[in-house]
Amino acid sequence: MKPSRSTRRLTWYLMVLIAGVSMHARGDTAKTLVHESQFSQPLPSSTNSSADFFRTPPALSQFQPRYRSDSASQDQVNFWIYDSWLNYFEDFDLDYDGYYSRFSVEFDADTVFARVPVYAVVYLGTHDRFEAIHVSSVFHIDGDDSRDSFVIDSTLVRGFPPRDYEVLIELYDAHTDAQLTSTDGYSDADLAFVSLESQNYDTPYTEGPVVIVEEYGGSLMWSSLLILGGLAMWRRSHRQKSGR
Repeated sequence: MKPSRSTRRLTWYLMVLIAGVSMHARGDTAKTLVHESQFSQPLPSSTNSSADFFRTPPALSQFQPRYRSDSASQDQVNFWIYDSWLNYFEDFDLDYDGYYSRFSVEFDADTVFARVPVYAVVYLGTHDRFEAIHVSSVFHIDGDDSRDSFVIDSTLVRGFPPRDYEVLIELYDAHTDAQLTSTDGYSDADLAFVSLESQNYDTPYTEGPVVIVEEYGGSLMWSSLLILGGLAMWRRSHRQKSGR
């Protein structure tokens, strides 16, 4: 028995819809915009290429999803992140739902050595699984100097639904690409429960008067008037009889 024309048409519509959803899912990859600074001076968005750096940091695509235990196990004792701070940008919570699309993370990395060129990788994650969102430019850390803190200002453009994320920061040697140290929400509470969403989830909220209007016309309107008029006459007659 052949399917009816309406059944074939419905099947075709469903196939087109599924294909469109699949293409949208593949195209809606995570995207961020980033600005960096150190010593209160902005760094170029592209990777530094100073002569004393033997190599440039790997591309973001080279960093696979990480788990907390995997990251912590590669830390070296001669490097550590002393402290980190996180700030939201209020103007980027357009729908006032408590989730922000722009935030900055600042961290102070220290070492027993005098001066080391490094780069950082920033991850966002939930349930101990983290996705890399940015590989920084190369910068120096100078011993335990607190003035060499590094700032990464990120705007989430798409690919991040509203939720409380955790930030993971890994520090790498700019010469060898070896992981030096890391920090996350377990070691620094400032990096835990970070309320974020990308801009495609942040729709502007507008507050204004709400008016509900119901209109009736035609025969329904006249019928209503006749019923109300009859009810009024009945109530008047009933009152007159009660008063006698």
